[in-house]
Amino acid sequence: MSAMSGPTADSFYDLPTETQIERVRGLARRALPEWGIDSSVELPLVAERENVVFRIDGPPAAGFAVRVHRAGYHSDAQLWSQIVWARALSADGVIHTAEVVDTTAGAAFAIAEAAGVPEPRQVTLLRWVPGTPLADLGGGDAAVLEQLGVLMATLHDHASRWEPPAGFDVLRWDVDGLVGDAPEWGRFWECADLDPDERSDLVAFRDRARAELREWGEAPDRFSLVHGDFLPENLLIDRDETVTLLDFDDCGFGWHLFDIATALAMPSLRRDFPELRDAFVGGYRTRRALPDEHLARLPLFLALRAATYAGWMHTRAHTAFAQAVGPMVIDAAVATVRDYLATPPAGQDRGRSPVGS
Repeated sequence: MSAMSGPTADSFYDLPTETQIERVRGLARRALPEWGIDSSVELPLVAERENVVFRIDGPPAAGFAVRVHRAGYHSDAQLWSQIVWARALSADGVIHTAEVVDTTAGAAFAIAEAAGVPEPRQVTLLRWVPGTPLADLGGGDAAVLEQLGVLMATLHDHASRWEPPAGFDVLRWDVDGLVGDAPEWGRFWECADLDPDERSDLVAFRDRARAELREWGEAPDRFSLVHGDFLPENLLIDRDETVTLLDFDDCGFGWHLFDIATALAMPSLRRDFPELRDAFVGGYRTRRALPDEHLARLPLFLALRAATYAGWMHTRAHTAFAQAVGPMVIDAAVATVRDYLATPPAGQDRGRSPVGS
């Protein structure tokens, strides 16, 4: 039986999560010889969300992670582009990123197939980064959020100056990518289990957000290359308090405030959010301008971030992560959107910065 003659995509994603992971582990093994690594090494699971990540245990290749990418999420050009930018950020001293290891043929990733997995998958090998995810440290206090604000501003400054190479192709977190007919993370207003009132509110939010984003525009002072997933689980802190930024899967051209809203999404659920927000913004402003006029739009982007998470849960319902937290995330998105809909539209009483309020 050939690698592609197994189950259809639908039947594969209907399998128990453990069975899917085991089959993807087999695909990862088929890719390892591309780096000269024996396929018999142990591959314990590290994470299963957008992608499936395994760690290589034991000699001769200990100290690496194998990442099997979600089928169809990125073209080969997009994956190459993510790696190019991550490498540039490290090389230019902006922020530490996980080192992507080229194959023995000099390619940034491999393509592998395996019986039981219906699609070929992109596979990358990364050098293991020691450290503790910020998420495991409670997300950080005001001092940590201030440091993260500095890091993001430095990243945005680099992105605004950096010249991508020919062929560079990443996602676009623009009007279409967020609230168009086919958003990057799915039609959040069609989430399963929404009641009619919730669905109506999400549709109303989509319409209003689309109008406000078009009015806001994509001027260079507010829109450039962004990381798109600046979350506590993607920020590793080592013993020297060095921060490593992981997972460039969602990098793309978008609003700086969308990146900021992503970093503040989890803190926004905490009682001390005003203090954490002000600390992040204060750190950001030590490196890059963030006018009050811009910052006044933060509630819009926090609502957009929440809506995209609902879309992600809707379109990745087969993952264990979505099954565990999807209903909670969708409920939180509805609440955030409703809070935003209760505020005046852009241009009406939007001149006051939320910082210090």
